[in-house]
Amino acid sequence: MKLYVDLETLQLIEAPGFRSPVTSLRFKRGDAATLEVAFLSSAASVYSLIGDRATLAMQFGIKAAADYAGGYLVHETAWTMPADGAVAPVYVCNPSFNTTALNTALGVGGSTELATLTAMAEITWVDGAGEPASTRTFEIVIENDVNRGTEGTPLSNPTPEAWLSARSPRIDTSRPLTPAELLLANANFGDEPTLDPVVLDPTPFTYSTAVWEKAFHGMFCGAASPSLSLKTSTGYAKAMRWDGVFGAKSPTSGGAAGTTITPSFGTAIASPYNGRLPKGFAIYPCDSSSNSCDGITYNGDITLISISGLCGADVSNLSELTSLTLTGGTYQTLDLRKCTKLVTLTLESPALVDLRLPATLPLLTSLTIKRFRGKRLDLRAFTAVSNFTVEECPNLTEIDMSACTALANIYVTNCPKYVFTPPARTSLTYLTLNNTGATGTLAFPGLTSNGTLSIQYQKLMTGVDLTGLTSATVVECLNNTAQTSLNMGTLTTVQNLNLQYLSALTTLNISSLTSITSTFTLQNCSLLSFAPVLTGKTIGYLNWGYVMFTSVSFTGVTITGTIAFNNMSLIGTLVMPSSGTYSVNLQIVGGFSSINFGSANVTNLTLNSCTNLSSLTVPPGNNSCLISYCSALITLTVGSQPACTYFSLYQCGSVSTLNLTGLATGMYSMTVSYNAMLTTGLTVKTGTVMQNSYSYLDLRYNSLTTACINSIFTALGSTALNPTIQMDGNPGEASRNVSIATGKGWSETPGGSV
Repeated sequence: MKLYVDLETLQLIEAPGFRSPVTSLRFKRGDAATLEVAFLSSAASVYSLIGDRATLAMQFGIKAAADYAGGYLVHETAWTMPADGAVAPVYVCNPSFNTTALNTALGVGGSTELATLTAMAEITWVDGAGEPASTRTFEIVIENDVNRGTEGTPLSNPTPEAWLSARSPRIDTSRPLTPAELLLANANFGDEPTLDPVVLDPTPFTYSTAVWEKAFHGMFCGAASPSLSLKTSTGYAKAMRWDGVFGAKSPTSGGAAGTTITPSFGTAIASPYNGRLPKGFAIYPCDSSSNSCDGITYNGDITLISISGLCGADVSNLSELTSLTLTGGTYQTLDLRKCTKLVTLTLESPALVDLRLPATLPLLTSLTIKRFRGKRLDLRAFTAVSNFTVEECPNLTEIDMSACTALANIYVTNCPKYVFTPPARTSLTYLTLNNTGATGTLAFPGLTSNGTLSIQYQKLMTGVDLTGLTSATVVECLNNTAQTSLNMGTLTTVQNLNLQYLSALTTLNISSLTSITSTFTLQNCSLLSFAPVLTGKTIGYLNWGYVMFTSVSFTGVTITGTIAFNNMSLIGTLVMPSSGTYSVNLQIVGGFSSINFGSANVTNLTLNSCTNLSSLTVPPGNNSCLISYCSALITLTVGSQPACTYFSLYQCGSVSTLNLTGLATGMYSMTVSYNAMLTTGLTVKTGTVMQNSYSYLDLRYNSLTTACINSIFTALGSTALNPTIQMDGNPGEASRNVSIATGKGWSETPGGSV
């Protein structure tokens, strides 16, 4: 496993030049691991040594999460150090994840073993008698192992026919179930009860039809305890159970009217259902907190139900019900025709095919339907619905929202046969379409404003037409593989425009857009041959990459944040916005030979692998200038940059002259290394010092002469922070006068390297 440590932040990061933190690593219990650790300086772009291999001590340790004073679960102090002068030094260790402490923490060998263990870790190093340094604490997830070598070979089953004949009735022969088979079938599948007063309650306590109809009846389909809560108009409820024979009445539970209560079903029957929940149940509203089963007046109404794990539910007579949530079940039918006072409704069942809704639901504001197996949803009765979510409905082809005039939020996810028909709305807050059956061009007639519009993973949709939409918070099209066009010709303002992985996109119209206040992302749109016209637009962050076009015009464009290009080819001179203040980050951008910034101030300039760039004048206002792998760069003019405290020129082998006298006096990082043509032309500012003790001046592996090295030593300022100079790999290193630098408080280890 390769790890990268940013020496400026001491965080694990993704890779050299990519400073996004890595916060979690995964390992396997019982395995041996190999860690290869690289330490990066100069804005995480340059491999660095962290000490003398003869005196450097390192350790890698893992402890239980938040147990800082506890013992190690995994610990390793034996490290293989990189060779002196290594171009990309890497430190290697082999920690064992087969330790007694780790096995104990995972419960290995016990009755219950953990599948994973989340722990904390860090890497610490100290050079000789110096002060130790450590990475930021990072998360470790250790997975329990599956193959342990002690399992043996599984026994082969008999043939399917022999196996079935021994265990199940055959369809080609006729015989009754044995008593044992009947008992097993009832235990596994349940014999569906008929929920009526006579069968459910054979005790002397009797119920009228009116009382019976006020009850919530249901059937459990598994052994897991349900998540149950409800409300009644009286504040009290009583549960009864049926397990093939009548079970028991529960104690009355409840409190003040309107509070949430959780009736108990009592102790599960031990036989013949082996501790399972009751197959059938009924919950009644009542008017007393007495635990007695008799003398209770059963009245009032159930107003809220939230329960999971049902294979049958009957709420057909609960006319006062205002909230119903049935999740994680396998019920096939549900009759809500009398539940006309519902305000919120959430249904989830992969077996639901018959959903009967009221003719009118004037109070319903929130509707969520998941895993519905039917083909059609008619929402014409739901005139007050403002939040509508439908997910994972594989057969759904039609949703009638024509009367839903209050809709504000629509979420449709993983309904691959459903073709979206926009409701008659002029504005929406959220509209998300993810993996639906949209075909052709998807249009939104009448929609003039929108919060978030997200269209994702459409396989057959060929275009999106937003004609009429004038303002939005977020517009995003992601992973729509057949989409060839996006028309936003009337949109004037948007906060985020996010277009990614549109491999067929050839036409993009943003002609009326004047403001993208946050981010304009255009990534992996490989067929888009012309850059969007940006004239007259104000943009916060421009993030483009993996596109086909070779020129970009910033004429009349205002950038308030950053221009970030990656994996592009731009020919000729790259003309940036000529005024204002912004940052530039170009990663693997070829083709162009020079950059024209006009009179703009560029606060942060990062150029990595701009392979055809031959000349560059760093614009004013710079805080950070990082240039690497620009192999054709010959002329580099830094100029006056009094605020620039981070500077790097790395692997730019054609630069022969570099004047850094215009940089800040106090630097956080200065790297000029691996530039083969740089011999006598490197000049630094008189009085240059570092702003902290772990910063250093990295001048390795150029072609600097002794005279040039000594002149740099002479220009350095005096400091009490004892920063380090790295000078190895230069021809003039052997005869340099290091005392010039050490006399001012700088240090250089023997051999000229840290």
